[in-house]
Order: sequence, then C-alpha cells, then structure tokens
Amino acid sequence: MQTTVSNRRGGLLLLLTGVLAIALIIIVNRSWFSRIAGYWRAFPSQAAQPDLEARKVSRYGNAYILSRSIALSLERAGKKETALVLVPPTSYFKAKGLNYHVPEPAVFYYYTSLKTVRPDTKDTANINYVVSVENKDIAIRKVKDKQQLSKILAEYRKYRITL
Repeated sequence: MQTTVSNRRGGLLLLLTGVLAIALIIIVNRSWFSRIAGYWRAFPSQAAQPDLEARKVSRYGNAYILSRSIALSLERAGKKETALVLVPPTSYFKAKGLNYHVPEPAVFYYYTSLKTVRPDTKDTANINYVVSVENKDIAIRKVKDKQQLSKILAEYRKYRITL
C-alpha cells in the first residue's frame, strides 16, 4: 500500500512539474507563441479559400501584391528569366509615400521567382533592372550603363535597410 501512495505522489509531482515547465516556456517565448497562435486563428479563413493566389494575398498582403506586380511587369516584357533587379529598401518607399515593406531577396524570390538584390550588395556587375518610385507609383527601369547604376546605388545606399 505504501508504494502505491508514493507512486501517485511521484506521478502528481511529475505532472505539476510538466505543467509548470510548459507555462514557463510559453511565457518566455510569448512573441513566438503569439505568431503561432496567429497562424492558428487565420487557418479557418485560409482553408476556406481554395485559390492559392488569394491565400497568398490574404496572408502576405501588400508586400506580396507589389512584389508580384514587379515580377509580372518583367514577365510580360519577356525579361523575367534574365533579370537581376535592384530593389531599394523599405525606408526609400516610405520616404516616397508608398507603404511597401520590401522583402529580402530570398523571400522576394519565394513570392515571385524573380532574382533581386539590395543596395548593400557587393556584386553589382549583373544588375540590369532597377525599381524606383515615380509620381507615387512603382517603376521598373532598365540599367543603361554602369555610371547610371553607380548613381542609383549611391542614392539607395542613403536609406537604411531593415528586415
């Protein structure tokens, strides 16, 4: 009889320790957990949309929409496969009055299959297109020569790059 009581106490102690450990993990990692909870709350509406493109627009918002429009412009011109696009930082777009959080190059490629680089890149030799803002609208221009590219890089490097 004595061993059964101690086994129950040990089991209860183990259960309480586990619950306490999980609570501490959640408290310490609250920001991570809130992101996971956000995905869980969004899941029903995402699952109700059968169209992949509609789900991406809903999930990623303006960053996806504008990145996709840049890629579509080059795709329509038949230049997407050979393009290496210089994209200015988010702070550039904010200064020009546009709400566009520029994804980092790997995420931009995930969204669009378009190769992009930031102004802080060291390898600028193959950049052949540049994204800019003209009249509060996004413009994509072909790079004419290295001198033009150097001026554009100098301008874009004035802006802070953030993730």
